[in-house]
Amino acid sequence: MSKRFALTVLAPTLVMLTACSTANSSESPPTPVASATAPASASRATTPPAAPTRPAPTTAAPTTTASTTTTPAPTTTIPPTTTTSPEAAIRDALERHRVRHDECLAVPAACDPSDFATGVHLNAIKGRVEDFARAGIFAGGEPDAVVYKVNRVRVGATSASATVCMWDAGVLYGPPADGLNPVIINDLQATYDAEFKLIKSNNRWLVSSFELSNERIGGNACE
Repeated sequence: MSKRFALTVLAPTLVMLTACSTANSSESPPTPVASATAPASASRATTPPAAPTRPAPTTAAPTTTASTTTTPAPTTTIPPTTTTSPEAAIRDALERHRVRHDECLAVPAACDPSDFATGVHLNAIKGRVEDFARAGIFAGGEPDAVVYKVNRVRVGATSASATVCMWDAGVLYGPPADGLNPVIINDLQATYDAEFKLIKSNNRWLVSSFELSNERIGGNACE
């Protein structure tokens, strides 16, 4: 029986203004024109009519056509939708179980197994971490202290199972005997065959139970 798992309970340590100034045009008042009145005695001279004045040619100002620049609307690229296969979803759930379970055993008092376990397995983990916290026992939290090699996955609509080769090389520590350093209480390394059961809850796969068998003491036999 694995040091980390009692019966079928536990899996490993896991956001212009344009100033329109109107210029005050100072227009000078018209200059009065003196009217010459010929004396009555003067002989009335006939003044020929003035030659018609030809108006100065008018040059039309050139017409300017404002150019219009059209800015193309920005385009947004929508990434393709990725769909996780049923088998990949089970493998993801098992990996989450492996990592989170080890984290729970490393800090038992802060463990919340509800994101990777359910049912009987959830209750068993809660009980075990409570026992660990009360006794001052904890796992070392070594990276990859527990390894899962998933050999087979079977998936249904709301339930699934997986056959896994599991290597457990984690270390369990107890309260320090000298008041300084924790004491190693179990550093056994062993390989097991594990059968996991999973249930789909709120569109997420959670481990509901598992069984260990065929214990092999020593190095990683899953390789």
